[in-house]
Amino acid sequence: MNAPTRHDPTGGWPEGELATATDFVRHFGHYAASSLSKPVYIAQHGRVGWALLSAAQMTRLSESESEMTSLDARFDIMIDSISTIVILVDADFGITRMNCAGRRHFQVPDGGANPVNFRDLLHVNNRDFIGDFCTRVLNSGDSETFEIESARYPGQTLHFQILPFPSGLAILADVVTQATRIRQFTSAAAAAELAIDATDSLGRGRVDVRGTITTVNDNLVSLAKSTADKIMGLRLPALFEQGARTVVRDALDGVLSSGKAFSLQALMLDGTGSPMPVTIGVGVERDGGSITGAAFMIMPNRAGGEAIASALR
Repeated sequence: MNAPTRHDPTGGWPEGELATATDFVRHFGHYAASSLSKPVYIAQHGRVGWALLSAAQMTRLSESESEMTSLDARFDIMIDSISTIVILVDADFGITRMNCAGRRHFQVPDGGANPVNFRDLLHVNNRDFIGDFCTRVLNSGDSETFEIESARYPGQTLHFQILPFPSGLAILADVVTQATRIRQFTSAAAAAELAIDATDSLGRGRVDVRGTITTVNDNLVSLAKSTADKIMGLRLPALFEQGARTVVRDALDGVLSSGKAFSLQALMLDGTGSPMPVTIGVGVERDGGSITGAAFMIMPNRAGGEAIASALR
């Protein structure tokens, strides 16, 4: 009997033994025993045409394939359940996956095969623009976002995210709605507040429609040399020296009734009663068409403060 040969077949097959068809017939008992622990590949005329596997190995392979199929199915169910358009492409823009939202938007029949190439889905007016973004992400490995008016649906705007993905790209797109704009604005406003708080010198807060202070940041507490509990509940003009309160009150009443923002310079009193020159800016907050209050920012007029105050007016 020829000595069994360790074999690593091409095509990603598991490592096993290689036997010629003649040896396999002559020494079936040996190869049957070997197949209990590893595959036996049977070659005829130099080419592998069969493999002998034990029942246990077949069960493991079946379970592994079933698990992979189950994972793929769960992934498809997950992306089909969201309203975001999801398209996965390879490095040549060949489409490997497309969710239901993508099929609806690009009018691809459900249950049909995926279109061959992502570029073929795009309207000729947008094809080069979107394609250039995809190429840049492929080359750089950095994700990019952009908005573009839909050529397929006039009046509709799409927000695209192009992200690197194993062996290609993940292309995500959402129809921009009023709710989307609100989320974007809320995110931008939150970022602006974080930037203000990071300065250690710009005080900010909010007032209700009566001009009563409802929230303050730590910077304002520090400027006022007081505590948040003592400041909240006061009307905004109470933070200023007596001569400036009427001016601040009239300006605040004006912004809460007209919606027009203002800024002015005044003397702010700290907790010890000492005046400090500041610039105050106020802008209204709305809920729908109604004014619900205002946000304010107070900046000490220190080095460069006069120039900034002049620019704010």
